[in-house]
Amino acid sequence: MLGLPTQRQRCAFGLERKTRITVAASFRRLFADCTTEIGIRENGRPGLLAAYEKTEFLLPLRSGDYVEIRAAVLSRGRRSRRIAVEAWRLVRAPAEGVMTRPDYSTCEPPELAARGIMISVALKASAQPTT
Repeated sequence: MLGLPTQRQRCAFGLERKTRITVAASFRRLFADCTTEIGIRENGRPGLLAAYEKTEFLLPLRSGDYVEIRAAVLSRGRRSRRIAVEAWRLVRAPAEGVMTRPDYSTCEPPELAARGIMISVALKASAQPTT
């Protein structure tokens, strides 16, 4: 979906409560981090999340999986940005309960785990949201 990304982040997922499955809120937090960085790079100020236009969770991630979050600006308004975000699994953690050979495996090619579109609103220099 995305060509050359405007911003990328890589991270490993940690445990979420007592399950090894990563919750949707983790994706959204990482998506928001990327859009914040886009705002800082473009005008020196972070943007504020105004809306999620769409979010799709395509496969489950487990604790220990390594992912890359990609974000790219699709369009710009006078005070807002429409940003596409994707989560790609780069390394798959061993399945829960696997003790005989708990190896991590590289995903070649990387696997698309989630994607979405976010609307970010630019801040004025006074740090107040614009309308």
